[in-house]
Amino acid sequence: MNVSHQADLHVQRMSILLLKAAWVVAIFRGALKIVPLVSYGRSGSTVFMKALKALGCMVHNGPPYEDRTCQMAFLSHLASLGGLNSIVNSNVNIQDVIAKVPFFNSHLIASGQQQLTDLFPHFLEYTKQLCMQGESSLAEKFIGIDLLQSISGFIPRNQLRPILLLRDPRDVFLSVKQFNHKRGFRTFNDTGDDEMLYRIICAFSRQLQEVSSQLNSCLVHYEDLVENPSGVILSLCTFLELELSDSLINNTLTAIQPRSVSDKQHMTSGSLSSTVKKWEAQLTPEFSRIFELHHDKLAGLQRYE
Repeated sequence: MNVSHQADLHVQRMSILLLKAAWVVAIFRGALKIVPLVSYGRSGSTVFMKALKALGCMVHNGPPYEDRTCQMAFLSHLASLGGLNSIVNSNVNIQDVIAKVPFFNSHLIASGQQQLTDLFPHFLEYTKQLCMQGESSLAEKFIGIDLLQSISGFIPRNQLRPILLLRDPRDVFLSVKQFNHKRGFRTFNDTGDDEMLYRIICAFSRQLQEVSSQLNSCLVHYEDLVENPSGVILSLCTFLELELSDSLINNTLTAIQPRSVSDKQHMTSGSLSSTVKKWEAQLTPEFSRIFELHHDKLAGLQRYE
């Protein structure tokens, strides 16, 4: 195959991709706001999802909100466009990607409405139905920054409303260790190398802060929701263009408090107030050594330096 023919095929393929991308943008124009909540695990994302639900955002299921229909639909769509490698960096099919990533679930697939490879058009139809029912926004916990950045190329900037959640990396580290011990198995990149885990958490936090300036996003801190919940609620309402009222604030303040047995099972502290700077009160000699050794990893992180 000569160079000219290869170039023609490349141009043709890019034209098809652009047409498909334009089709997606057209479908979403005037429809639901997509509200990805992006954070490292154990950063308080479940509490924030409760807040978003109380504020009127549509969520797929209840705590801990592990339904990722939107992400699965777009992963399927990216695979059909040949753009999946930019996320997973390997030549694998979409079924393999989903199978290897924990907590990828979809109520649309669980209900038997369609197969994974056919999920995207059904997801678009699902969002249309939500709009007809009066819903204005759809919130979902997102896994990873790369996926968010890829999806941002398909949804109009004004309709993609990412909320980027930061928490003190030392508290995230401690919560990961305690939660994994509580469940009896390791997740959240905890392989037993605690220094590596802490470096991963810090690096993700810095990347999340950097990405906030590149997207039409709202950067929030977990500690603020605990210590100044009304202020955070106001910020979220402004960002999502929601009408604020005293009843809405009160309902949201009530919703974020842990009450059920499942809430307590998901927590590693007795109350929300005790989750802030818990590392200071529960510092072991080994964890203290790690935090001191890698103190420079907090450099540049707002309020945690």
